[in-house]
Amino acid sequence: MPVVDYDPVQCYLRELRSAFGEFALFFHDTYGGSLIAVLWKPQAFTPQPFKTSHINAKMLETKGNQLQLVPNVEAILEDFEILGAGLVKSVEALTEKWKI
Repeated sequence: MPVVDYDPVQCYLRELRSAFGEFALFFHDTYGGSLIAVLWKPQAFTPQPFKTSHINAKMLETKGNQLQLVPNVEAILEDFEILGAGLVKSVEALTEKWKI
């Protein structure tokens, strides 16, 4: 039986945007691309005061006497692979130009 209107890449993109849309934008060529590009949102890397309700995909960092939340990029990249199991071959972080 043929499967109609099922696009696993679009399902994966929806999952990524739902889970990590506050941190990044996701791009894919629906007409034949084999890559998903991720553009990190600069405002997502602004340290925020510690609140338990805002800890999703973030880690604690101590600055002076204050606890701040910053994105846990390594864990996020690992989650990209986990969410795309069977679809994602590799996740490459091009960090040469990163200024966090």
